[in-house]
This record gives sequence, structure tokens and C-alpha cells, in this order.
Amino acid sequence: MRWSEVPRDAKAYMLYHTIIAPQLIVWYLLPLYMMYSGYSVLEVGAFFTAVNIVSIPLTYLIGRFFNEYPLKTGLILIDALDGIAYILYGFAKGSIAPLMLFLGYTIEEISALFYPFTKLMSR
Repeated sequence: MRWSEVPRDAKAYMLYHTIIAPQLIVWYLLPLYMMYSGYSVLEVGAFFTAVNIVSIPLTYLIGRFFNEYPLKTGLILIDALDGIAYILYGFAKGSIAPLMLFLGYTIEEISALFYPFTKLMSR
């Protein structure tokens, strides 16, 4: 079967999974990458702790926002934010690597706040 013969919805589904597939890799390999980049276990732990602390007030703000706006917007934001995070991970080289890793992981944590929306939309 040629690409032109594949139904439009199937193409969209395949492209969607191509975009979000790096998420599984990042969850497991980001801490390992940081360790190989020269960070100590304490620094990696502090990094992930700092990102989780930053995401606490954002949880509240996002909940307040979606009391007013449709949940479908949240579903779109999941993949958009994950895509931005992966781009930032790609730029995590040299002296700006710590900043890019922090921003990327923070954005990824923000997108994780929207995951419950998938269950709400299925009801």
C-alpha cells in the first residue's frame, strides 16, 4: 500500500504517534543523559525536585483556567507542549544545556498536568 492510498485519518494517527513517541524515551533517558553529561546524582535529584516545585502553583492555575474553557484545548496543549519540550532538549548543548533541560522538563511537567483531561473527555 502506498502512502497516497492510506486513509486521511490513518495518516493523521500515524503522524500523531511519530510526534509523541520521544516522550517515552525522554522519561527514561533524560536522567541517564544528565548523569553521563557530568551531573552528580544529587544535582539530577535537585533538578527534578526543582521542576516539581515549580509545577505546583501551575497545577492550580491550569485548573482555574479550564473551569472557563473547553477541555479539548487541554488535549491539544498536551502534544503541543511536549513537542516544545523535545525541541528544547534538542538544543541542550554547551553552556545553555542546563537552562534548556530545565525549561524542557518544566514544560513537559506542565503538559503532564493535562493528562487527566483524556479521561474526562472519554466520559
